[in-house]
Amino acid sequence: MSKRDVENEIEKNIKNNNPILIYGSVGTGKTNLAREIGGKLGLPIIVYNASLDELESLVRNATSDCRSLIIIDEAHDIKNWSKVERALESRKNPIIFATHDLDAIPANIKSKMIMYDIERAESSKIGPENEMAEEIKARKVLERIAEEWGKGISPDHFYKWLGKYLEDEGYIAKKQ
Repeated sequence: MSKRDVENEIEKNIKNNNPILIYGSVGTGKTNLAREIGGKLGLPIIVYNASLDELESLVRNATSDCRSLIIIDEAHDIKNWSKVERALESRKNPIIFATHDLDAIPANIKSKMIMYDIERAESSKIGPENEMAEEIKARKVLERIAEEWGKGISPDHFYKWLGKYLEDEGYIAKKQ
């Protein structure tokens, strides 16, 4: 199956609210693919990193009447599969799980999902080099923000600094 065929299949299953499991080697663009498809379908995207244990919020969003695409990155790090099972059973929104460790996903959970093995992406927008560079840049931004916030400055001063910092880094447009 070509990358385009896989994308079309995933889109169809998202529209039908089927839970999806995307798996493949580290850096193959699983999460980016899920984001691209959600954006193409015009769905607000909620991304959870399974290692952060945000499962209560996941259950809330999965069962919400507010239509969105839920992406669970690093699904192999989920510790409490019973909450995930509850979200899958009562979901009103499509859920995509992304993992590089298919064996870490319990069989009873896998049986409820449509699974796709993602080969190395052909698109220049997806790939280990770009994904890693973006992740490193995001971490540096967050570290810098945390450092500034940790100085104990007033919220007004912090938000002014944050606005300027995000403009300087190109995350928001500079004011004219």
